[in-house]
Amino acid sequence: MALEMASARLILLFLLVALFRAGPSKAQGLGDFPPMQPRQPHDLILCDNKPGDLLLTRTQVKQKGQFLSYLDMDFMYPPVAGYEFTEVIHCIRVMDKVSDNNGGYATIKSGGLNQNAVTINLRSQLGKGIEFIIEIYGQDPTASAATTSGP
Repeated sequence: MALEMASARLILLFLLVALFRAGPSKAQGLGDFPPMQPRQPHDLILCDNKPGDLLLTRTQVKQKGQFLSYLDMDFMYPPVAGYEFTEVIHCIRVMDKVSDNNGGYATIKSGGLNQNAVTINLRSQLGKGIEFIIEIYGQDPTASAATTSGP
């Protein structure tokens, strides 16, 4: 028992000597910290713009958070499952409107660019709400073909 106590004291003494020999670390000065990084947006922007693209839909999704839980919801375009529009999607913009880095995240669940439909999953951070502006741009290829076809 006395031998274990002596070994523990010796190890402690060794650590203290090593700590004091190292001196103050460089990171202790206030001027040594790197500058703060700007807020990283949680926006999702996927675009393959084509001439003649129109705004197909613009929607605001806003929901308050719940204590110790995540909000998880899907946004579908077109809004009716099983119904297909003829418009082809060329640009998807999901902008996070929460500016304090507590906003949610958007991911493409199905569909997307150069398709007729898209499902976007919106997920909050733990205990936080979400607020997104969703814009989808595209065009109806049958309409442009009808206007450009000659007699």
